[in-house]
Amino acid sequence: MAMSLRSRFELGKRPLLIGLAFAAVAGTVAWLMLPPDPRITTVGACEFVAMAPNGVSFVTVHRVSCVAELQVTLWSGDGRTRRKLIRYANTGVPCVAYSPDSQRFAVLSGQKKWWDASEGTPQLQTFDAETGHELSNIDSHDWLDLSKLSAVFYSHDGRLRGFQRAHPFVVWDIEHRRKLAERPLPAWCWLRPKEPLPANSGPNSIGMATVIEGRWDLVLREIYPANPYWSGVGDPLAVSGDGKKVFRVFMPMPFYGGHALEEWDLVTDQSTIVPLPFIPRDGFHPPISSDGRLIALPLLWRISDDHIWRRVKDWLGLVDTDAVGGLGLLDTATGIQIARFPHAKTAFFTPGNDAVAVVYNDRTELWELPLHKPWHKIAFFAVATFAAILVLAQSVSLVRLLFSKRAQSIAGAQSAHELG
Repeated sequence: MAMSLRSRFELGKRPLLIGLAFAAVAGTVAWLMLPPDPRITTVGACEFVAMAPNGVSFVTVHRVSCVAELQVTLWSGDGRTRRKLIRYANTGVPCVAYSPDSQRFAVLSGQKKWWDASEGTPQLQTFDAETGHELSNIDSHDWLDLSKLSAVFYSHDGRLRGFQRAHPFVVWDIEHRRKLAERPLPAWCWLRPKEPLPANSGPNSIGMATVIEGRWDLVLREIYPANPYWSGVGDPLAVSGDGKKVFRVFMPMPFYGGHALEEWDLVTDQSTIVPLPFIPRDGFHPPISSDGRLIALPLLWRISDDHIWRRVKDWLGLVDTDAVGGLGLLDTATGIQIARFPHAKTAFFTPGNDAVAVVYNDRTELWELPLHKPWHKIAFFAVATFAAILVLAQSVSLVRLLFSKRAQSIAGAQSAHELG
């Protein structure tokens, strides 16, 4: 009797151990294959995203083509509450910048772009990032030099600065309405496509990074390429926050064997070529983290028909290698893809490099850095595998029991027939 009970216990324990083993394997495979999940997803695409350094709010700039206006929207940190909606004429995407303490943000609208012949009415406003209340408002009638600014940013001590594209460029102290610095542009601003990087560009590049507080994300498109007649062609370019590194993406070139990412160290004046295992798309300013560690490059993939497995992979968040277009998040040191965002248009990093906003045609996603794995999907895979193994083991046991009883009944009938 004791042996029979022990045998039954062993038979019940074995499926549990097998189920746990398969669940562990399924969880490990899911952890390796499944991409991270975004922290916030908002409805609608946008032209620009600015995120508060402490994450309590963010601002999106959305173009409404049907009414020819631009909407600047202040959102709560979770993306669920719209705190403020500001409407502007469609005369160019406004420049939005947060203060270092995340208490205020500034909006420069109507600024004249060198690539746009349309005239705007410059206006500089600051808002409370918590309530959305307007704190100040300056236009070109109050300050004539406001029309010279093409971007604004906050210094590390919370003072509002203005950037004027010129050679030499000018940084303005907006509070006192005076010139704060006037420096020459780096030589790489006149870089032609496939042209070798100019030597001795380090001092001007590092000096400019210091003056603009590392905000290349706001001023780079104002200075590169410096010649507007080159605006239709050129190598995609990005600069680290300290101005010590320039990253250039090469399109197909026989000399470099295809697509490559060039990292140019302006301190040592040395460059490193990292081959890219994908096809980058054209674009002047690939988004880059201020520390130069991560860069988001526009990519291309092959086209294929829709099918059920594609839809399953979309739900799981798996990367489809046949998807058309998107962004790849790369480690600049190795060229390894950390993540892919199929169908994404562009991305924006926070100055502190703790988050990135990825923009699609129908939505905007905010991702925390470093990227976090989707543990709910991983747990689902592990639990589903464990349950499937138990159900399978129970089914096999049930089938074996039925066959055993049937064999016993047949044997009993035969014994009865022989005795009879």
